[in-house]
Amino acid sequence: MTNSIETSTGTVEFTVRRRNMKSIRLKVTSDAVVEVSAPLHVSDSAIRSFVRKNAGFVEEKLSAVQYHRASSYPQDYKDGDMFALLGSRALLSIEPASRNYAKLSGNVLTLKVTDPDDMRICKNTFKTWAKRYAKRVFEERLAAILPGFIRLAEKDIRISVRDMKTRWGSINVRRDTMSLSVHMLRCEVELIDHIIMHELCHYAHANHSRAFYAELARHSPDYKRLQKKLKDYGMVGF
Repeated sequence: MTNSIETSTGTVEFTVRRRNMKSIRLKVTSDAVVEVSAPLHVSDSAIRSFVRKNAGFVEEKLSAVQYHRASSYPQDYKDGDMFALLGSRALLSIEPASRNYAKLSGNVLTLKVTDPDDMRICKNTFKTWAKRYAKRVFEERLAAILPGFIRLAEKDIRISVRDMKTRWGSINVRRDTMSLSVHMLRCEVELIDHIIMHELCHYAHANHSRAFYAELARHSPDYKRLQKKLKDYGMVGF
């Protein structure tokens, strides 16, 4: 169910989900969607009043998402758009072709597409390329890092690249499978390495205890600075 309220700066749209809970909760997703979870007994007017009361928070979060999105990915997936790639800026070039594919040369990514004016086609071609390129980069970094984890050096850890927008990575130590967010492709290599090390440390400690962070510090001594830098990137989608 989608609702809206008027604020001093414009219209704020939000979705409402009613659940068996005690209080109203509100969040702004990385896709710039305002989600409200509310108890079953709370009235629509009370929900709207709650959102209006928190309009400043919502607008601040939406602005942050828009900022991170604009600095991360092509604006309209058109020729000449810029995007972030491994901590640098890259240029998007779009050319007509009989099939859809992408080719990276230096800091220029060329999308060969059947219809250059179709944003959906261009965006999907970009996403397909990003996942494939991210997998290659992440696997290379894992291969470089793994020897530093003596007990894990002989493990065959598989990487899965996913469109995750709430976490950078996760790991299943029983299946030796590491899932990494494709959106980490925007970040510098040192940040990718940090996340991979973070996940590898879960082989020794399942939770985020003091012992876990002590282990992480042995492999990533500057982890606090790197965590802050990752947070500055923000979690946004294509």
